[in-house]
Amino acid sequence: MGLYKVSLLIILLVAAGYYLVPKYFPLLFSQPEGNYYAVTISGESFKLEVADTEEKRLKGLSGRNEMASDEGMLFIFDDVASHGITMRGMRFPLDIIWLRNKKVIDIADNVYPDNGFEPEIYYPALQADTVIELNAGAAEKLNLKVGDRLSW
Repeated sequence: MGLYKVSLLIILLVAAGYYLVPKYFPLLFSQPEGNYYAVTISGESFKLEVADTEEKRLKGLSGRNEMASDEGMLFIFDDVASHGITMRGMRFPLDIIWLRNKKVIDIADNVYPDNGFEPEIYYPALQADTVIELNAGAAEKLNLKVGDRLSW
């Protein structure tokens, strides 16, 4: 068998394994639930879990103990409005970034979890169609400013 055929066979086996192993042996590979977007912010890549239904938006990141530094949540709304965000059920602080047409319109830095009583609702200065939540301090570290445009 020639080198070309061996190379082609290896490529086919790797491709088949990539698609078949997770499907038929799911316990070997953890697969994320839901949809994710790869978003670039100030040259840094983030994997953002998509919250695009009312149920997902209400749950958000609540109940989790932590989040990797390159992860976050992307809230996609059906309309442009003053979408309020609460820290109900949160266990770690966040930066909340409101966007309209992928352009940053407001940022709430270092927002801490609620005390368990009446949750505070954080609203943007302008109406938004999308919200990104990242670990607290990320917006400052990325030098993110109102007017910046993000890509995904």
